[in-house]
Amino acid sequence: MQYCRRAQRCPGKWPYQATDGTKQWAGAETSRVLCDDCAAVLDGALGEFPELLQRLNSELARSLAVSYEGRVGGTQERRLPIREEVDALMHEIVDTARCWEEIVRDVAGDPVPDVPPVRAPETPDAGRSTLDRMFASLNSSVGLLRGRITALLALVVTEVDRDGWAELDGGDAALEFLDLHHRARGIVGEYRRTTHYPKNPCPNCGVPAVTHLDGSDIVRCQDCRQSETWERWCELIEQAA
Repeated sequence: MQYCRRAQRCPGKWPYQATDGTKQWAGAETSRVLCDDCAAVLDGALGEFPELLQRLNSELARSLAVSYEGRVGGTQERRLPIREEVDALMHEIVDTARCWEEIVRDVAGDPVPDVPPVRAPETPDAGRSTLDRMFASLNSSVGLLRGRITALLALVVTEVDRDGWAELDGGDAALEFLDLHHRARGIVGEYRRTTHYPKNPCPNCGVPAVTHLDGSDIVRCQDCRQSETWERWCELIEQAA
């Protein structure tokens, strides 16, 4: 037996005391890298990627349609480079899905589908065809991966190109997909509720101005701008209780 790799995000998580005395969380006991509940979450996330890619493309088109955002002191203020962020995330989703699809196909001995490679557009028409190839590639990848969730999670350590070769397994693949899903949902606006912590002052400046955007991995003080990870913030609240 092992513990679900999602740890604190696992529905069946439980607390334990680490060797350094801090409180940590372990995922539910499971025979594979994800428990059944988290495997279902992964399957749902994979199934939502094609729609999320469409919504990201709409967000990209919207950001491209508005060149400037308001006026500040009589000058036009350039929009933040959300278009680069969205475009990069779209390609990361497609490339990650295709990478793990190829690994699963190789292990299973499945033939590789005839999907044209995705290349950077050179003209508006090329941009449209590139987007079509991205959708075709993603649909092919998630179709296979959803049908081979067990095989994906059972992958042993594999050399994967992530800005340099890294040793990853099926658990790493699952967490990578869930992180991409999380980031995509954040960009298309599914995470908008902000939680304030008036009874828990910022550990850096002492001002009770800490906020957390629902779904984000970051907690930030609106006074000094200090940020902490969500996991670290939970630890600080428990230590102060």
